Amino acid sequence: MADRNDPEKASPGTREKILEAAERLIALHGTEGFQLKDVADAVGIRPPSIYAHFDGKEAISREVAFRLYRGIHQKLNSDDFESDDPTELMANLVKRAVQYFEGHPGHLRLVLRDLAHTAFAPEETEPPTFQTWSKITESFQTTIARGIESGQFRPIRPAAAFSQIVGGIVVNLCWYGWDEEGNPKSGVPVSEVVKESQELALRLLRADVES
Repeated sequence: MADRNDPEKASPGTREKILEAAERLIALHGTEGFQLKDVADAVGIRPPSIYAHFDGKEAISREVAFRLYRGIHQKLNSDDFESDDPTELMANLVKRAVQYFEGHPGHLRLVLRDLAHTAFAPEETEPPTFQTWSKITESFQTTIARGIESGQFRPIRPAAAFSQIVGGIVVNLCWYGWDEEGNPKSGVPVSEVVKESQELALRLLRADVES
């Protein structure tokens, strides 16, 4: 367990710096490749001092992942876009999701880890980060349900549509791997990824488009 009596615990800024460094290192090396020593070096502390804030590497990964889900939830639910049209709302949600993941490559890698983990691991071993997907899916599924009710979207299970839309965004962004700075190499400008993702999402959902 972490030593909560460590003097460094008195500096809440250190905890935040650890998380920021870990996110950068995860973006560079993935969740399996980042090391506590590298985190400590980036923050400017001794490796044992990390345990004043976290129980270990997995605890840091989990907290970075929680930041991911809180961040994208806030991004998707910010109130600076107003529309009653489900098609416009869906296009905006897709745009925000692409922009968020493109700007947070460490979070993108964590999504890949969590999706792979929950797809093959027993239910009791699922990371708690996956449970917070419900906060993200709510925006998408509510919009999809409204589109179905209005007749703009074809009858489709909202959860299935969400997984295909967001899964497509994640794969599209990281299909070409990662550059030397840990950013996804999508092969095209992010504006093109937004446009392509919007088109794919609406082709999946629109009632007037044949499958």
